Parts: sequence; structure tokens; C-alpha cells
Amino acid sequence: MGDASNKFRAVSDHDLVQVIKDNFRQYTAGANDGYVNVNELKEAAGVIPSDRTFNPDAREAAAEMLLRPGLLRELDIGISDSGRGVEDGRFDIHNLDYMLRNTK
Repeated sequence: MGDASNKFRAVSDHDLVQVIKDNFRQYTAGANDGYVNVNELKEAAGVIPSDRTFNPDAREAAAEMLLRPGLLRELDIGISDSGRGVEDGRFDIHNLDYMLRNTK
């Protein structure tokens, strides 16, 4: 996970969140799944076994996100109409958009 060849190792938090958003459907378990959970990121990163196939950017971005636990926690908590969300081990497009607005 997250070896030196990972092209996202040196990118900003903002840019990493953008790559995760760009690959959102790669991570979700189904077409109607509106959330990505930590285990799905671990599958993409090759940390836990999976029968799913992920593109190289999705794999490397997931591996890098797992190496940034503070960023992953903020993405997980995110925001909702009623304020900050809860830490539940998953995030959706709204959480990604919130993080993109609040990271640079």
C-alpha cells in the first residue's frame, strides 16, 4: 500500500480528493450505491482481497488516501444540511464536494 511509485504521493489533499471524486464509481459496490466505504478503498488499494477490477488511478489514489488518515476522517465526517456529519466509515459525493471547497 502506498509505495514510492504511487504518483499521488506528493499531490495536495485537494488534488487527491479530486482524483477520488473522479473515480467515485470505481469504488462503489453497485450502480445505485451512493457511498464509498473504507473497505472499498482498501479493496481498490489491494489491502484486502477483491474480485473487482480498478483502474490504476483509482488504485493509487485509494492507497494514498489510506495513508492520510486525517484527510480520510475529515472526508468521512463531511457535512450535511444539518451541519457536520458523523464518523461512519463512508463518504458520498456531497462529502467530496465539501472537501474540494475547503481544501486547496
